[in-house]
Amino acid sequence: MNEKLAPAVLVSQRASVGRHWLVFALACIFGLVVCAGVQQSWGEGLGAILPPTAIGYFVVKGGRSVSGLLVRYSIFLMGFLFAIAGLVTSEITEAHVSVETSCLTKNTYTAQLTAEKRTLYCRCMSDSLDAALVWSTSTTFLAFKPLTDKIQDVPELMTLATKRANECATQIGG
Repeated sequence: MNEKLAPAVLVSQRASVGRHWLVFALACIFGLVVCAGVQQSWGEGLGAILPPTAIGYFVVKGGRSVSGLLVRYSIFLMGFLFAIAGLVTSEITEAHVSVETSCLTKNTYTAQLTAEKRTLYCRCMSDSLDAALVWSTSTTFLAFKPLTDKIQDVPELMTLATKRANECATQIGG
């Protein structure tokens, strides 16, 4: 390589390696938005995303070459996505339990069923509504719309719940 061009090439490589923090910042902002949406709170979202971000910072910080950064970012992103997936799964599980409990105790239709059919019906309802509830509340929060405690106030969810109720009733033979 021409010795006069070598310093320019080295400076160019260092500059491109230095720009990797933009990727880190974008990943952290994405994580904050997802966590805040899932938990319906910017503070809780920040609290959920700070530990994996801090660990990721120290993992990525030591990268000096492009190949080293690729390995470090792979480790960071896998851990980061694992933490976000755990939070989303936890919220969906919480919604599942909440729908099933509410169906078993507060539903006039299920009160008429036998215990076995009631359990089957409520499990069917919670299996089909849990992720939809988390998605609906998350998108409502992120759109800065007021959250509601009643499913009747959300037409899309009410339509889905009615459809699922009919499917579940047919499934148990009720």
